[in-house]
Amino acid sequence: AAELPEVASLVLGTGEVSPLDMAAGYSTFANRGIRNQPTMIARIEQVDEGGGVTVIDQARPTGERVLTELEADLVTHCLRQVIEGGTGTSASFGPPAAGKTGTTQDNKDAWFVGYTPKLTAAVWMGYPDVGEDGEVPTMKNVHGLPGVTGGSLPAEIWRKFMAGATEG
Repeated sequence: AAELPEVASLVLGTGEVSPLDMAAGYSTFANRGIRNQPTMIARIEQVDEGGGVTVIDQARPTGERVLTELEADLVTHCLRQVIEGGTGTSASFGPPAAGKTGTTQDNKDAWFVGYTPKLTAAVWMGYPDVGEDGEVPTMKNVHGLPGVTGGSLPAEIWRKFMAGATEG
């Protein structure tokens, strides 16, 4: 997990976090206040000679309560509004979902992080390195947009991914 500065502006997004950190954090809301450590490998299986499968190891959720169910449900209610009629309407794909857009100053970074009850995903767009001038490049005039925002391409990417991942 990211080490975040203890400053008032943190709520405005001044700390640096990874897409994995964002997905893990938002999963806590989807889990109604239970935080689990991200897991890269869910299960290791071995195919037996007779065609059966033996589970050699399986990840177990850490399951630490960090919010009450009511607190998590209130956040989910607010984040559903973002998709239903706010800055994240481009993320709407049918089933109930909750999420949040994010755009840094001068369109240098754009995010969409969202979840359904069973799946969370984070989309980040930006340039990982500074340009030749020592500045992080802006995302202006990308696919004809005056500036990429969290509610534009990241929300659309999230919608397409989630629609395919939750199909059926």
